[in-house]
Amino acid sequence: MDSYLKLIQSTPLPVILIVSGILFLLLAITGGISGKIMVEPGKQKFAGIAGILLLLVGIFFNLSGKEKQQDSGSVSVTPTPGGEVALPSSSLAPDGPGQAVPYFMTRKVTPRDIFGKSAVELEIMRNEIYARHGMKFMRADLQGYFSRQSWYSPRYEPGNFPPGMLNPIEQANIQFLKYQETQLR
Repeated sequence: MDSYLKLIQSTPLPVILIVSGILFLLLAITGGISGKIMVEPGKQKFAGIAGILLLLVGIFFNLSGKEKQQDSGSVSVTPTPGGEVALPSSSLAPDGPGQAVPYFMTRKVTPRDIFGKSAVELEIMRNEIYARHGMKFMRADLQGYFSRQSWYSPRYEPGNFPPGMLNPIEQANIQFLKYQETQLR
């Protein structure tokens, strides 16, 4: 039961709406499903209307979410022969002169933003917030990864990073991403 609950919780809302819409349409057309769920003939029309509405709303949300997913980027991770994870050579966010800062520094991250991302990808996102403010990292893999980014300008030792540099959105995203990482590990 817990595995079903976790699956439902990790499913994006548009998918739930679309599946619900299909189920209502089936109820409207057939009058029942497997003889266990029955709809009175007078209420089949209502089930059909509800099904169409749920389906349309789900499709709308799904299509509008595609735009947001495009700016979230993706990271591929590769295990090294020693079993360690080799971090990717390019950032989750655009880099280079004149490029905008990543979305996870300017707005709150939502579950939809991180759907399907691994714990390593979330760790990179979380640490990129610190890296963009100039923090150096104790872990060699993280330091090496961020050192390869053209925007990275290390200024602060890990123990000397001033927490006041982080705005409330960045602080909230760090907490959210850290929590989500722990859920995946």
